[in-house]
Amino acid sequence: MDNKGQFSFFYSPEDENIVLFYKNNELWANTTDDNVIAILLAISSVLNDGTRVRGDNLETFKSVSETYIHEDDKLIYFIENNKVSKLKEIFYRYGGFVIPILFGLLTWIYHIL
Repeated sequence: MDNKGQFSFFYSPEDENIVLFYKNNELWANTTDDNVIAILLAISSVLNDGTRVRGDNLETFKSVSETYIHEDDKLIYFIENNKVSKLKEIFYRYGGFVIPILFGLLTWIYHIL
């Protein structure tokens, strides 16, 4: 553990095959074992600070058997799983400021003509 009481990784000397990781309020392990996932869920519950349990496929665990894609991971999940076209990727990534600029330009052009 570091001086803030958070750990970057943890393993037991008795069983070095399972490693637990913690970073930016995310817990994950190098295994998909249901017992380990259950332990991580219990740890996140005790921490009660928004820590979530992540899987290798960007899923977040609600329980051992129930997962979802967290809002913070949706764009990268869809890109990595080829669920959006390049154009949609650009829209999702830059749409927040590109659309107002385009709208402003179109309005300006309309008033000039």
